[in-house]
This record gives sequence, structure tokens and C-alpha cells, in this order.
Amino acid sequence: MPLIDTPETPKVRTIEDVITQQLRDAIVASELLPGERLNQLAIAEHFQVSRIPIRNALQRLATEGLVNIRAHHTATVTELTLDELDEIYAIRGTLEGVTAEIAAVSMTNDRVDELGKIVALLDETDEGEAWLALNQRFHALIYQAAHRPRTLAIIRQLRQLSGPYIKHYIVEGAYRSMAQAGHHRILVACQARDGALARTETERHLAEVMDGVRLAAKQEGGLRPTATSVDGDDFE
Repeated sequence: MPLIDTPETPKVRTIEDVITQQLRDAIVASELLPGERLNQLAIAEHFQVSRIPIRNALQRLATEGLVNIRAHHTATVTELTLDELDEIYAIRGTLEGVTAEIAAVSMTNDRVDELGKIVALLDETDEGEAWLALNQRFHALIYQAAHRPRTLAIIRQLRQLSGPYIKHYIVEGAYRSMAQAGHHRILVACQARDGALARTETERHLAEVMDGVRLAAKQEGGLRPTATSVDGDDFE
């Protein structure tokens, strides 16, 4: 069950909803890699439907920024440049900082205790997928307390866009140590119910993560998206 409050979804899902979600999950998990062409006929055959719901699903994903649609209905998975990823992190820093500020001031003791347990688990976790899942749970638990579903939906969309580019760098111990230090500082702010500090530390945390990704990408000659089983429902 997602930790983030989001606007209610229809109880009855159409085939277009199902196809959209499955394609979205495949893109977020890098099963469909950035730049990969999405063959509408092949996808239609896979789902045993006409091309109409496929075309509509791709249009929906295009509005989320996950797919690019060019002339003659050619669709590809969105491929971010380093500058575009940097822009996304800048936007995330602003939105997530404000959301953390709102959440921290009214956070319950139970939620703060749960955050502390997650941080302790992150300290002990070396495996990349497990670390990513805990990382998502940590941030989700904070942002849920803000009770701002529309803001959270935007944050989730931005995190989906940036997610495939992060796992490659998580395997580096220095990256995880830097990110985990940020988690500890955010936890302290939440424990103190200090909204301003929570905002500052969240913005700092995301800026440091992007600095690490930028440095590694330049050393490696570009961004390297990597497949991950973390689907983003809990949201980083």
C-alpha cells in the first residue's frame, strides 16, 4: 500500500488504465530504457488490444514526462540529459523542502519513531535495492504527514523521472554515506519539530545527491540509467 496520500483513483480500471500503469512501471524500473523506441503494434499485440488504447496510454505517459512522442506517432522512453536531471533535482529540492517543513511541525511521536527505525536500518544496509526501498520509505513517511496530495503527486512524478538514473550511483559507498548523513540531519529536524530546519536539510540533501551524480556522470562520460525493482509507489 502506498505511503503517500494521493487523490482517489476510480474503482473501476479500464484496459487503458492497466496498460498505462504497466508501461509506467516498466519505465520507472528501467525495464524499458531511456531512448528505447516503443513499438505501438508490438505493445498492442502483447496486450491483445487495438492500437487505440496503446496510443492513449502513451499520450498519458507523455503528459507525465516519461515518454516522448514525435512525428508520425513515434514514441520513445524519455532520455534525460545531465542538465535536465539537474533541473528536476532543483525543482524537487524546492517542493520537497516545503513539504518537509509543513510535515515536521506537526509530526506525531509514532511517525518520528518510525523514521528513526528506518534510519537505523539504512545504517545497516549494504545491498542497493534494499537501501533504495528504505530510502523511499523514509521520505514517503515524512511527506505523508504534510497532507498535500497534489504536491505529493507532482513530487512522485519528478521522482519517477529521476529514479532510473540514481541506482547506478547508489552502489558506491561514498554516495550512500553522503546521502545517509543527510537522512540523519533530516531526522534530527523532525525530532525537534523544526520545520525550517527540515526544509533546509531536505534541500541540502537533494543538492548533495545531485552533486554526487553530476560528478560521477562527468567522470563516466554521461548518465547511466540502471534497472531497479523499486517501483516508486512508496516514493523516495
